[in-house]
Amino acid sequence: MTYSIGQNYVEAEDVNVIGVGDLMAGDIILKSGRTTGTTRGMVSQVSVIIWEDGVSTSEIAVVAYPNSNEFFGNKGDSGALVFRFTATNSVEAVGLLVGKSSTPIWTAVTPIRGIMDRISARLGVSLELALC
Repeated sequence: MTYSIGQNYVEAEDVNVIGVGDLMAGDIILKSGRTTGTTRGMVSQVSVIIWEDGVSTSEIAVVAYPNSNEFFGNKGDSGALVFRFTATNSVEAVGLLVGKSSTPIWTAVTPIRGIMDRISARLGVSLELALC
């Protein structure tokens, strides 16, 4: 199976995650979710603040891939790991899909570095992505 993102072409079985990266406005990203399968999206310039049970979180909004009629995520995709291609065609883990708007116009993604930092602080340990 081949995925195409911009100028990047990757055979699914040949994808190697090289580390953890950051979500930047305009990045083209990829995920594989239970409901929508493998989809592409583009990082919006919009940060999303989600209020639930008196707690707020800051997330990154992801919109559909340009000129695509697919949604990046939908119900059932929560927890999907989100990736982006680097300038050298390597792949970095950049976030976790955590929710969507009431209509799937945008999808909320939590940056992976923030997740790892919060776990590290809570446990008092340093976390790193173990690459195989």
